[in-house]
Parts: sequence; C-alpha cells; structure tokens
Amino acid sequence: MIQAVIVWRVKDTAAALFEVEDYSHYVRIQCESAIRELAARYPYESDKPGVVSLRGSSDEIGTALAQIV
Repeated sequence: MIQAVIVWRVKDTAAALFEVEDYSHYVRIQCESAIRELAARYPYESDKPGVVSLRGSSDEIGTALAQIV
C-alpha cells in the first residue's frame, strides 16, 4: 500500500472546466496512475548506496512524480 500527498495546480481553469467532465475524478485517476508508475519503477527500500528507493529518497521520488504528471 502506498500513500502520497499530491498538490495539483490547474494552469488553465477554463479548459479544465469545459474539457473534463468530472475534474476531481480526472485528477484522482491521474495521481493514482503516476503513483503506480513510480511503484513499478523504484524499489521500496535499498541497502545499496546511491540506489533511489521509495522509502529513502523522498526528494528524488518527488521530482520523478512531478515529471510524470
């Protein structure tokens, strides 16, 4: 089980309002998809130095999450 706190900023509110039927559902699906991709890409923990992991590399994981979404 993975949890994340994601802050989503809308750049074009008019497009978000008119082009997406249920905006909150859309954002939830996009966030879940991004988190699943991160979980598949990185190990949860790593004993090896320099290996990015979900548990030990929060800055790197946050940057990767921002790039995915």
